[in-house]
Amino acid sequence: MNRNLIIAIIVIIVIAAVGAFALTQANSGAKIDTKINFSNETSYKNGDKVVFELTEANGNPIAGQQLNISFQNDGDNENFTVVTDSNGRGYLLIENEPAGDSVVIVSYNGSDKYNSSLAQKTITITEGESDSASDDSTPTDTNSSASTQQYSNESSQSSSSSSNLHYDSEYNFYYDDDGVIRGGQSDGMSAEEVRNNYKSGDMIDSEGNLQ
Repeated sequence: MNRNLIIAIIVIIVIAAVGAFALTQANSGAKIDTKINFSNETSYKNGDKVVFELTEANGNPIAGQQLNISFQNDGDNENFTVVTDSNGRGYLLIENEPAGDSVVIVSYNGSDKYNSSLAQKTITITEGESDSASDDSTPTDTNSSASTQQYSNESSQSSSSSSNLHYDSEYNFYYDDDGVIRGGQSDGMSAEEVRNNYKSGDMIDSEGNLQ
């Protein structure tokens, strides 16, 4: 075989190998896409929960991530935060809201590993109080799609910890290295205090949920 032809083939192989290596390295540093899914419900009463979940594009749940919630009702805008539980879930509890249509917007700012995502849903709040919670519903994939079963007002956003978060699966909350709960209705409280109150029944409602 012609010597020049052999050299040309070797050069082509080397270039292809270098290109493949560079492509592999580039892909290895890519972030994972995320999506937010809402449950199927569109009609809610005060006392119901709007349930959503954060997942990877392939459907794997993403736990321990902060989601920002904007609740728009009758010209008013309320902002909350939530930390996703081990199933990637969180919820917004509807309380003392007037009847009518409202918009729930859930956003995730992303991380070093995950890309950001955003979803919104229009819900209808009807008269009366809820007879049962709606947080057992299974979220479904939607085009503008988004649960730890916790929520908190934006005034407590500053409490979202920059330290490591730890999940207490028995009592369903996240707490930081100082033992302070981050996110949810018990945001800022001592994890040990909540555990003790939960055991004594002081923080349990008629359905067995933290009050």
